[in-house]
Amino acid sequence: MTTISRLTAAAKLSPGVLRSLFPLVLIYAAFLFFNREAIVPLLAGWWNSHEASQGLLIMPVSLWLTLQQLIRRPHLNLWPSWSWVVLFVAASAGIHLGGLMHVQLIEFCSLIIAFVAISVALYGIRQHGRGHHESYFPPLYGLLALPVWDYSNFIFQLGSLKATELFLKFSPIPNYVEGFRIELASGAFMVDAGCSGLRYMVSALAIALLYA
Repeated sequence: MTTISRLTAAAKLSPGVLRSLFPLVLIYAAFLFFNREAIVPLLAGWWNSHEASQGLLIMPVSLWLTLQQLIRRPHLNLWPSWSWVVLFVAASAGIHLGGLMHVQLIEFCSLIIAFVAISVALYGIRQHGRGHHESYFPPLYGLLALPVWDYSNFIFQLGSLKATELFLKFSPIPNYVEGFRIELASGAFMVDAGCSGLRYMVSALAIALLYA
């Protein structure tokens, strides 16, 4: 079975489960309301940026898997994981610190970390039994939405350039490489930032993890 099928198998709602999930829904709603000034630009960035648009898919999937996993627990009770509570508090402080410093990277990263930590902070991680390692998957999956990928774009762009250089080295095509500009007899082209393949790598990773 794939990761996603194991996490969602036999998930059924009952009145008891709904009552147990009420604190989680309440805290999610409060978190979104009180951090709306940071959430709106984050969503706008995901919507307008091709490099970060995977966040629009990753976060809902992470939330859905989290809820499915909690519903499948035999006994769903509040059992706080204090290490994750500390993480949530620290990330919440990071949201406000990033806002005060006007550093969106800190603000957005802290926002995502705090959001994915809420469920574990409330209900803990199942520490025994079959599949307990999968309890970490839903919240950690949400971390793929962290807006840090753009900062590694240069590395992937450079990798694309080196791969092209290697191909040309073993080909009979005359070429001259200067920086990210490659000149051939038929013309010249640039290995631009959009040629890094980063967006496809993150999207492929997000999909592959669900079917691993």
